[in-house]
Amino acid sequence: MNMRVKELIFLAIFACILTLPQIAADLRTLDVIVVGATGDLAKRYLWNALYILAQKERNITDISLYGGAKSKVSNQAFQEIVTESIRCDKSDSQCLKYRSEFVSRCQYEVLKDDADYKRLCTWINLNSSNIIFYLSVPPVAYRGILQSVASHCNITDSSKNFKFAFEKPFGTDFQSSLSLSNLLAKYLSEKQIYRVDHFLSDATISQISDFRARNPDLERLLNKRYVKRIEVTAVETVGCQGRTSYYDRSGVVRDMLQNHLTEVLCLVTRDMTSEESRLQLMKNISTVTLEDLQLAQYKGYSEEVSMETRKKGSSLATFARARIRITGPKWENVPVWLTSGKQMRQKNVYVRIVFRRNASNSRKIDACGSTPQIVFVRCHGDMTSPALLISRELPVSESYLPPGWIETEKFENVSIFGQKGQCFVAFVPNTTVEHAYTHVIANLFNGNREDFVPTDALLESWRVWTEAAVSADRAQRATTYPKGSSLKTVVKLISLPVQVQCLISNLFVGRCDVR
Repeated sequence: MNMRVKELIFLAIFACILTLPQIAADLRTLDVIVVGATGDLAKRYLWNALYILAQKERNITDISLYGGAKSKVSNQAFQEIVTESIRCDKSDSQCLKYRSEFVSRCQYEVLKDDADYKRLCTWINLNSSNIIFYLSVPPVAYRGILQSVASHCNITDSSKNFKFAFEKPFGTDFQSSLSLSNLLAKYLSEKQIYRVDHFLSDATISQISDFRARNPDLERLLNKRYVKRIEVTAVETVGCQGRTSYYDRSGVVRDMLQNHLTEVLCLVTRDMTSEESRLQLMKNISTVTLEDLQLAQYKGYSEEVSMETRKKGSSLATFARARIRITGPKWENVPVWLTSGKQMRQKNVYVRIVFRRNASNSRKIDACGSTPQIVFVRCHGDMTSPALLISRELPVSESYLPPGWIETEKFENVSIFGQKGQCFVAFVPNTTVEHAYTHVIANLFNGNREDFVPTDALLESWRVWTEAAVSADRAQRATTYPKGSSLKTVVKLISLPVQVQCLISNLFVGRCDVR
């Protein structure tokens, strides 16, 4: 090697060394743009989650935050909104100090037309290599926003890491979802698209994959030979008052079953050995039809729709129970039930895997009956906090402990699905549980795509649910149930013959018109 070549190599290496600090600094800079910055989601969850990210993520040395919407809001008024959105105890001086510093980095921009986005993109192009656009706006606004951002923000620049987060609905049926996906694909690459399903970032639900991976003896039982049935349930005490204009265009099937509950089902039943298992499992779910649905509506919903919209009542269901059929050798003929509803007596959110007796091991406990099960609890009855419950007769690994959780005996005297709490090995978080959106924002920053919905899985999900959603729209008036009904009561009611359902629902009305 001659002297000239050596000199050139030395100069190249020296130049790289000089630029390393600047490269590292760029990788630690972050710009976040929340479009819909003064909306309900942003005020309740997003700004607080971004604040927590800024405090916890040590890799961020410089963060700039832009809030945008069509309306004119002064920067001072906007910063007051952000301040009120960040939850700090009045006695926590450190939190109050950091909140003040965080808010000082928040800037409001009117984002109404192309010129507004051009101005915003000028700032972004100058300041950062990591940019998150969080679109907390209806899908109808996507086209204009993406067109402007693509025109002015240079989102194809390989030196910049652009991520775009989108909130549901991701369509209302297969065709609309395909059209929306094609729109996103026109401007963005798949790796830039992050469809948010906050259920996947829930403290309990996010434990499912880790639990399966770390309990091989239990994992081998997750198939039709040992599993008797699977239940994924999310019912709540609140109703639709104040938001019927949205809900009556969606309904319970689109609002909960097609997205949240189906995604959770995939976590429980997918093959853990394959990266493509989520999509493959979705392909193995048979199309859901009206015959697979049991529908009901809480009393008073139709009147709420009449009061809040120009419609004369509504027959749309606010409660649905769906029988899911998974084909293939692993899960064929295993009953799977997805259930969701509003105005129920208690909030219940859980995943329950009920095993056959042949799944039990030598640790059988006679007082616990013959229903070995695993329950991932977000809340259930008297259990108002997250928990993981495993029947003691199931072969859970002795070394298993969920990260950040502890084993507890606090449920020993609690009745859990007809069994005593002492029949379960129970785990609970050992710290205050952060809201799911805190994890959504952290996963978004870190590029953890596992907790977001990819295009192919989304389209498969709509392939499964479109017929059921459209049929539910056209169904005659659903069986009604009183506000505050228990889950068991509603399930029993909708399981009765139609004529009997109607007679019970209208007991004090004196009429029953069933066609």
